[in-house]
Amino acid sequence: MREGLLIGLLLICSPVYGQSGVLVSKSPLLNVRTSEELGRWMKAYLVYQAELNNEDVWKTPEQTITDGGGDCEDLAILAQGVLSDLQIDSQLIYVGLPTMGHMLCFYRTSVGRLNFFDNTSFVQTNFVTVREVLDVWYPSWLRAANTTTQKVYSNWTFK
Repeated sequence: MREGLLIGLLLICSPVYGQSGVLVSKSPLLNVRTSEELGRWMKAYLVYQAELNNEDVWKTPEQTITDGGGDCEDLAILAQGVLSDLQIDSQLIYVGLPTMGHMLCFYRTSVGRLNFFDNTSFVQTNFVTVREVLDVWYPSWLRAANTTTQKVYSNWTFK
């Protein structure tokens, strides 16, 4: 992933998906009713697929389902599309790591905890801030950008 370009795109892209008019979560391939069911479905039916030749093509949720998987942003976009169809507000968070970039899809539970989708994994946490999640799950993170609020987090230390 080209970080500079990706962060720029994330900060201006709308987080709304599924513009084809077909609700992603109503697809015959994906008939889920909860975020937990989505997590189980993604784990069972999708795989992480690295992109070839350093190309960074973002798939629609429908393309990700048809292809049987995608890379981190494809899977996060799919999760966000389904969560949106389920009336669950979510946010895509780009995480800058020392050797690569990574995309996650976060949502807040009814009791204020943050859960997230990481590729085909569904992770339930007791954390309430993005920074707490990143510190535990990605301790080497350097920066993160929220595509919905355009908030940028930093974990750089200056010497």
